[in-house]
Amino acid sequence: MNALKGSCIRGMLLAVSVVLTLAISGGCKEEKTVTDNGDGGGGGKGKKKDYILYATKEDDFHLRLKIDAGKKEARATFYDSDNKETAPIDDEAITLTIPNGKAVQVTLKPKRAKSDPKGKCSVFVGSDDRLGKEINHKKTEIRATVAGKQRIFTLDTDH
Repeated sequence: MNALKGSCIRGMLLAVSVVLTLAISGGCKEEKTVTDNGDGGGGGKGKKKDYILYATKEDDFHLRLKIDAGKKEARATFYDSDNKETAPIDDEAITLTIPNGKAVQVTLKPKRAKSDPKGKCSVFVGSDDRLGKEINHKKTEIRATVAGKQRIFTLDTDH
């Protein structure tokens, strides 16, 4: 019975991840520049940024998420532990899960950068109507396989 409950909970978490992924994919026609107030940004307090920073629990990988609400599109770029160099991964797609009552999941597909090595990708893009609406980044998750291991990225409030 406990195994069944655990399986149901994992399924619900996955569904929520997908919902968030879908919500982040849509957005404004112009990407907004956000002033970092220390709640998950890049660049430090008071500096301008055009992305939301996510990280693994271990802080060994970072992900910069840009949302264009007008296009209802999300763009995720993987970075190293210092959030300085891109870090191409070998996953075929990543999942963005956006909670909003019923979770929305958005699949982001690879869009190789010129600098990415063969068979790896640092940039993933996807779209969904949910991405054109307000997103609670504190509850949003991004799932990806990095270095052969399933990883969960959440809002990085440390950088």
